[in-house]
Amino acid sequence: MNYIDGGEGNDTLVRSVSKSSATAINYNGFVYVGDSAGYDKTTGIEYIRFSDQTVSAATIAPPFDPLAYLAANRDLAAAFGTNGEAALGHYLTVGGRERRSTTFNVDGYLAVNSDLATAFGGNTMAATQHYITTGRLEGRSTSFNAMSYIAANPDLIAAFGTNTTAAALHYATAGRLENRATTFNATAYLSRNPDVQRALGTSELAAATHYVTNGYREGRSAAPLASTSTRSAMGLEPAQQSTTLAAGW
Repeated sequence: MNYIDGGEGNDTLVRSVSKSSATAINYNGFVYVGDSAGYDKTTGIEYIRFSDQTVSAATIAPPFDPLAYLAANRDLAAAFGTNGEAALGHYLTVGGRERRSTTFNVDGYLAVNSDLATAFGGNTMAATQHYITTGRLEGRSTSFNAMSYIAANPDLIAAFGTNTTAAALHYATAGRLENRATTFNATAYLSRNPDVQRALGTSELAAATHYVTNGYREGRSAAPLASTSTRSAMGLEPAQQSTTLAAGW
């Protein structure tokens, strides 16, 4: 690794590879640029000139979280543990070109594991470390339907909109203690709104998202459908209905 400080003024880092063959990230206030030959740690660099184009360093380098990268790639978690420097080097020289995921659903991990939410609260770093060292080996889930949670709680629609990250963390730290509902009745919503069903099909996620972004504001109904027994009685012949009602009476 080379360390390059551009200092004042406009400075350009020159790489001999094409932009598609390189990886750039922002980590701890530094811009890292790497390819199969190695990587540079830079500061004060405004532009990066690749063999095919020149780009702004500020726009090409997204934030990078080494722990999230490790948690998102189980083979790397097994190989490196919580070694952030090893994760950084791997992503810059190999992982970026392999298009490996760099995101881990830590908020969902806390939301679906109440014991961890109790232990860590909103400490996402501690939760991510736990998954790397323990949770993945225990087969713990990271899947939480945050959009359904938002749709099931109108005050959260106003507070979070479609921000599922904030919603999952809310459930982990507050919603579960308040015994909030986590399930939106997407089937009923689609059935009661045929135009939405025609547009979205049977996707429950799409239905919940539509309710959050449009349906709630439009006053659309998501009330549960009639029970099976009621629907069955309504489907009977008049004489049978009378018998059923008489028996119920």
